[in-house]
Amino acid sequence: MSSRASPARKYRIVHWGTGNVGSLVLPTILERADFQVVGQYVHNLEKVGRDTGELVGRAPIGVKATHDIDALMDCFEPDVRNELPTRPERGFRGREELRGYWEQILSDEGHFEAKLLRCIRSDDVAWAEWCWHGERADGSPFARAGVTIYGLRGERIAWMRLYMEPVEGDPGTVGSWIMRELTNA
Repeated sequence: MSSRASPARKYRIVHWGTGNVGSLVLPTILERADFQVVGQYVHNLEKVGRDTGELVGRAPIGVKATHDIDALMDCFEPDVRNELPTRPERGFRGREELRGYWEQILSDEGHFEAKLLRCIRSDDVAWAEWCWHGERADGSPFARAGVTIYGLRGERIAWMRLYMEPVEGDPGTVGSWIMRELTNA
């Protein structure tokens, strides 16, 4: 879809991170007519309060960067259900459980980046293909790739199924693949 087209639906996006990779991804998100940035989470407290567009050298979009996880949580129903079909014991229910999960990821000393490769929405279900990578607090790298499926209730996510698996192989090759995926438009 051209960025100039007027899509029938817009995906509401809460983008987090404006570091080395996040600052490369954000301009692409801002150019897409089918995406609407409704929140910007930043790790760096010096960026709090700045306009999201200005963080990447663009015109202001009226969305201020925050270090408040509530902006992210507002995208989910209070009783959101998270399922991991390949690891059912890791599933959970409720916004507070999800909040705890994201607080652990976002407040840790590690680093997390995500790239949305493809997405599609049909009525109340959205599918997304992702590439996630980062570094844990202990300095060890991680990389996951896969698909997430979201059940929507109005403008919020009511349930989600994550089919995200570790990317295995030679770290040099995996790192190259991840960087290629994260920087390709």
